[in-house]
Amino acid sequence: KEELLKELQYVSPRKRLEPNDAEKLETEKKRLERDLQAARDNQSKALTERLRLHCKRNKLVRELEETVRLATTLHTQLKSLSASTLSCSSGSSRGSLTSSRCSLATTSSMGSTSSLSFTDIYLEQPELADPDLRSKLEGLLQDGGQGGYRPSSSITTIHEHEVETGC
Repeated sequence: KEELLKELQYVSPRKRLEPNDAEKLETEKKRLERDLQAARDNQSKALTERLRLHCKRNKLVRELEETVRLATTLHTQLKSLSASTLSCSSGSSRGSLTSSRCSLATTSSMGSTSSLSFTDIYLEQPELADPDLRSKLEGLLQDGGQGGYRPSSSITTIHEHEVETGC
């Protein structure tokens, strides 16, 4: 279309044409110019859309990376908490825990002491009713109890009167 438009622009001034032919050439020239402009506009819109999608993709990738980083941090913290909870000694050779033998004492900022047992946290959970999961957990208890992991900081209890409800 660009070549045809150039030809029409070149033909118009060089030849003496009849009025009807000149009008046809001018109409064709204007139509070609409109078509070319529309093609350029479409190309520009497509490029703009590709850039917008690329920016959106990059933003989503950054958000995904941040989410993965947070999930990894939470997983590490959960493993640390589980290890500290599971490191208490057990009275049986199979590694089963009772709440009187294995409790995690916590102290609040007000100085009161409370006890949080392994069974309070885990054994009332419905997903531990699965025998495979229970046997894996008991295996972890036997293996993990030997290391005696201690968390680097104490765990504090949050009392109901210390929590503000802002929902």
